[in-house]
Amino acid sequence: MTVVENNSLSWQDMRRAVGRLAKIERTYMGIPMPIEEAALVMTKSHPHYKNLNGRTTTNLGEDLKDDSGLELVNSWFDRRDRRRIYLLRENGGRVERGWINQGPAHRLTSMLKCLGASLTMDIKAEERAMETLSTLIKPHLFDAYRMLGYFIETSKRSGVTYLFRLLGATIAFRSTEDSTRFLAALCLHPLGYYDDLPMGVMVPTDDVIAHLVMMRSDEVMFWRKSNQHGPVSPGAML
Repeated sequence: MTVVENNSLSWQDMRRAVGRLAKIERTYMGIPMPIEEAALVMTKSHPHYKNLNGRTTTNLGEDLKDDSGLELVNSWFDRRDRRRIYLLRENGGRVERGWINQGPAHRLTSMLKCLGASLTMDIKAEERAMETLSTLIKPHLFDAYRMLGYFIETSKRSGVTYLFRLLGATIAFRSTEDSTRFLAALCLHPLGYYDDLPMGVMVPTDDVIAHLVMMRSDEVMFWRKSNQHGPVSPGAML
């Protein structure tokens, strides 16, 4: 059983305590747990947004006011060198350029950090989400999801085909007899996520269900609410 730093409480103990608090408060969204590896990015509609947004286990209770004097001017993804370029202004001075590499090593780092984030989640919650998903899609598609981590569905309204993936953005594409055309990788975590990770604050299959249900009920809104990534963007996770 994993122990958090020098505390005698395990992650399982902490999950149960936070779960009890959510029930007492009647917070149907649940209460996400900060981790050391990545900051929480929360939806503003969550009751604990002010207390948890931007938090890790190392800055809980601290003032998150930015006193660095740095202002983000612009940023973009450099496809050739697979890095994110940032333009920053310090204390109103001239604009300086910096970058963060986002190649294969960056993706490996994200995968390792997801192991830490997974400790905050109850495997039984994921099993319940899997049971729910099995009632929403055909048996052979659910078998594919259990075996491969993804399944497809084509919208009757738009004709767009969606590849719904575990721990990955939903891939939207159009297929004909002659070709398949990539449209976008749609990234959406309704309640929040861990910064720079594919892990949302809900168990992974709950995020998949959210994508599926939103696509079926309001496809336009699904696109509007999602971050739309290109095929080589790190956010596409291809």
